[in-house]
Amino acid sequence: MKNTFVKTICLFLMLFLFPLTTYADLLVNTLAGVDPPAYGVVSTNFTDDPPFNSPQTAGADDFVISDAGWKITTIRAYGDYSQRFMTMEGPADSINVYILGNSGELPNSTNLSAASIYAAEGLLSYTELDSANGGGDFEITLPGDGMILPPGTYWLVVQANMKLYDNGQWNWTESSLTTNSGTTNGYESAWYQETVQVPFRMITPSGTGCIGAWNKRVTNCSMTRVPDTNPPADRDFAFQIEGDVLTAGVTVTPASLNTVEDGAAKTYAVVLTAPLSSGETVTITPSSGDTSEGAVSGALTFNSSNWDVPQDVTVSPGGSGDGVDGNINYSITNTVTTTNTGGPYDGVTAGTVSVTNQDIDDSTPNAFTFTDQIDVAQNTLITSDSITVAGINFPSAISVTGGEYEINGSDSWSSAASTVNNSNTVRVRHTSSGNYVTQTNTILTIGGVSDTFSSTTMVNPIVLDAPDGGNTGGTITFTASGQVLSNLSSSIAGGNRPAGLGSPYGQIFYTVTSPSGGMVTVGLNFSTALPEAFNLYKVDESGNYTEIPENAGENGFWTKVDAHNISITLRDNGAFDLNDTLGIVDDPIVLGTLASTSIPTMSEWGMIIMALALAFVSFKMIRKNNITAV
Repeated sequence: MKNTFVKTICLFLMLFLFPLTTYADLLVNTLAGVDPPAYGVVSTNFTDDPPFNSPQTAGADDFVISDAGWKITTIRAYGDYSQRFMTMEGPADSINVYILGNSGELPNSTNLSAASIYAAEGLLSYTELDSANGGGDFEITLPGDGMILPPGTYWLVVQANMKLYDNGQWNWTESSLTTNSGTTNGYESAWYQETVQVPFRMITPSGTGCIGAWNKRVTNCSMTRVPDTNPPADRDFAFQIEGDVLTAGVTVTPASLNTVEDGAAKTYAVVLTAPLSSGETVTITPSSGDTSEGAVSGALTFNSSNWDVPQDVTVSPGGSGDGVDGNINYSITNTVTTTNTGGPYDGVTAGTVSVTNQDIDDSTPNAFTFTDQIDVAQNTLITSDSITVAGINFPSAISVTGGEYEINGSDSWSSAASTVNNSNTVRVRHTSSGNYVTQTNTILTIGGVSDTFSSTTMVNPIVLDAPDGGNTGGTITFTASGQVLSNLSSSIAGGNRPAGLGSPYGQIFYTVTSPSGGMVTVGLNFSTALPEAFNLYKVDESGNYTEIPENAGENGFWTKVDAHNISITLRDNGAFDLNDTLGIVDDPIVLGTLASTSIPTMSEWGMIIMALALAFVSFKMIRKNNITAV
């Protein structure tokens, strides 16, 4: 046996000098009862070739789960290596971990591979916790997601796989409930040796009760630390179990469902969160809060073998033919009962499932919109565009205010309430106002959904004055698509009018609404033909004239459409807008013509003098050309 004093001191420093080192869920911890110097008891599966063909020794210690269950992920076993025949002491080739059931006060089987509740053999990924002092303290992460155990008493076996003649053997450190007390955490630890082998006589018990069978390690097998210099022998092993404490509960997913009257069935899943003891059953009984809207399937039963397998509850919707009652909300309760009175699942509740059963007798249509009309004639029957009824599967009420409606292009107009069906088309109509720039509204309502159809009459034409106050007899009609015109007027053009500028239509003034900061276009239709050539001028509040560009301009421009029409485009609060209010454009303009300029003419004597001068110049040119060199 190697000297383990330094190793033991390091173990105690780790336990007592660094108390802040904790584990997420430390489920079992027997380290407090380790008695230094810590000697160990052999627990090794020897893998040497014959004559030592797989003999083994094994130690086991018990632990109790009194909660709803544990999920075990990590095991730590503390020990050391020894070698009697060679000089090598460790390391282990791999580690075996077994969890056995309880039989009386001993493990229930020596068939570790086949009869254990859990077996993880050949764990090559173990970590040495104390390699600096020779090793032998193992941290073992269980494969996969660990293992889950229900409440009960269990036995842990940790066994090193080693070749005796290469690396020796592993010894599991003794411990007790309290240091050097010989008392136990639960039952006394157990030990057995598979067969009697000559090289192991130093570890063979004095009797035969531990050969091929589990027995109390100290009491019956006389297996304790060697040499036991400080009796009484400590009767537990030093180990820790880490993982999660499970809570008994019921998971219900999803927590809400949507169904359609007499539509497809829907399901939700139910599963338990912690294992059940052998023979225990938990029953989940679903109950619908409104069986006319949804019926549920029968009770679900869980036991120790299927507690973690989700089971489905089926919800079959009803309710068709019960009228337009809207979407109905109700709940499904899930009652939990257990055969283990006083056990973890006694008193546990499960969540409810909220269900919405959609009414298929839907009489509320999708929103609809009419296209409004502007610049319509006065006292005229105005008919809207057609809208299509959608989104209903049940007849819906229709009514109209301020006009009439017709269905499916029948030309049968009515103002009386009636009903419409899905995919019907509807138009409305009304008589426009007898006044200029006046809106008339008709409201159509279908199943509580409404829209207003509007028509707005045209702008009042203006009779214009001639520049000197004479009446031209001409008129201008204004249009502004989607905008509102107001303050229409005309007057004799005045102010600081440029010299020679004619104004056959005088000064024209109007106000128009505009998108805030945007552009707006106004059309002017002249009853008389426009001049062949003209410009458009802005007249400001001081009477100053500014020419507006034709066809393009950042702040505004004008375009001649034809012999009777021009359009003017201006920017709200631009250079040509005399109104500082956003959304309003004031536009006083003058359509101006410039007087033509006469071409200067010469008198008769002037013409004669110019002819004589031209003749003299021609004579001189001829003489020059006839000179011959001598």
